[in-house]
Amino acid sequence: MTLRPKDFEPKPDLPHEVSTGRWFIGGVIVAALLVAGNLFFRQIAGPSFALGFGCGMFFLGIFIRLKYGRWI
Repeated sequence: MTLRPKDFEPKPDLPHEVSTGRWFIGGVIVAALLVAGNLFFRQIAGPSFALGFGCGMFFLGIFIRLKYGRWI
């Protein structure tokens, strides 16, 4: 069986099609940023502001992920 050049053409990527590995790495990065931001603001402005900041960053990250199909 001979492979023609068209067999090697790359398939077009869908905007929201991301491998599980990239999801995992993106999730670890976002979680690390959330923890760091939460600890940082807890020292400065108190727990309630840190909790609000963490939730805001979480939903902002999810929004960016769903809208643009990538992390940050």
